[in-house]
Amino acid sequence: MTNYDVKIYFVIILLFCVVFINHFFSNEKFDTVKSDSNTNSSNSSNSSNSSNTPGTTTSQETGTEQEKNNQCDKESLDSCGVCKSAYDNYNLYPSSNSFVVRGNDINMNFKNNITDSVVLSDMGTKNYQVLNNIIKDYNPHNDESTKLAFDEVLKSAPLKTGCCFRSKDNEKERTVLARIPLNPDENVDPLLKKFDFKFKSLKIPEGSCPVNYYGGSNECNTFFDVYCQNLVNEFSKLNLPLDNFTKFAPECACYAPKTEVENIYPPTTPPACYKTNCDNIIDPIAYIDPISRNNPCDLTICNNIFNANNIQAGGNVNISAKLESACGKNLPDKTDKTGGTGGTGGTGGTSSTGGTSGTGGSNTENTGGTGINSTALILFFTGIVILFLLGSIGVYFGMKK
Repeated sequence: MTNYDVKIYFVIILLFCVVFINHFFSNEKFDTVKSDSNTNSSNSSNSSNSSNTPGTTTSQETGTEQEKNNQCDKESLDSCGVCKSAYDNYNLYPSSNSFVVRGNDINMNFKNNITDSVVLSDMGTKNYQVLNNIIKDYNPHNDESTKLAFDEVLKSAPLKTGCCFRSKDNEKERTVLARIPLNPDENVDPLLKKFDFKFKSLKIPEGSCPVNYYGGSNECNTFFDVYCQNLVNEFSKLNLPLDNFTKFAPECACYAPKTEVENIYPPTTPPACYKTNCDNIIDPIAYIDPISRNNPCDLTICNNIFNANNIQAGGNVNISAKLESACGKNLPDKTDKTGGTGGTGGTGGTSSTGGTSGTGGSNTENTGGTGINSTALILFFTGIVILFLLGSIGVYFGMKK
């Protein structure tokens, strides 16, 4: 092979490398643009779908995904994004739950759902002092009078809920854990799907609390008695295990429905001695009921709870983690302290702070597609090395000739 032939051979190899490099980066760029385009189209479609009018169904498909993307493009991505943002920020999605808050309104009014005459009469009599200040000539034995009074109690419910967790003279800004509607397309805890809401912390401005609404006040005791019984009724519609109530209404743990065993406890038994998440402590998750607030878990009370459990279990009682924690040394010595019911976990969000429990979405970070795929890069350099080796071998044998 002549020197001229070697030069020609190197030129061919060089041209081949140039073509290969150009092809590689062209495809990489095309894939990046294509990926970004698909991502934008998908996002615009989701935004458009989430801006449906509340109460309408989204189960029927009205065309291919591409058609939806094109429709959103025509309406402009900004318009789709604004609609979704409004639905998210102001809680405009539909919900079957009667106690969701819309528009971040801490003064939202709820409608009483207690209709049983016996319950109305008992609660009306127990809370007569406060209700009589709300309704003129209030009669606790008149169902309509009590229903009207309960509707008044439930006005500005989110504000009252948050204010009842403050001390008497604390006028500082605070937050309240409120229920808001779920985005139908959101990926959340299956239990929240059944509840048809999620939690969100709403701000209560400084100095906004009514003067008589603070922890332990008669007004707060009445409010939580009425409010939590309404939530118990709402929860009962779901036909879920009672253990889930403290996740449905963490603020009402002390007012949770009684289990079969708990129904045989003496009426004066403080719920803080046996109900999960009902803890008479500073900054509790749940509002502390009047009985728990004024009665410690002493020896008599703890023995009553233990004896009731022992009778129910036929003499072979297991001490629950809650009873062990609340009563401690006030429990009999010779008991089986293994097993038990344990706790029911947190509140479905981020502890007692609310937040956005189960916000869905993906945790993966979108890098915009600007990087080069590592596998392709390895293949590229491998190809270059192979070409170089082949060229070197060809030159070597060519020079030999």
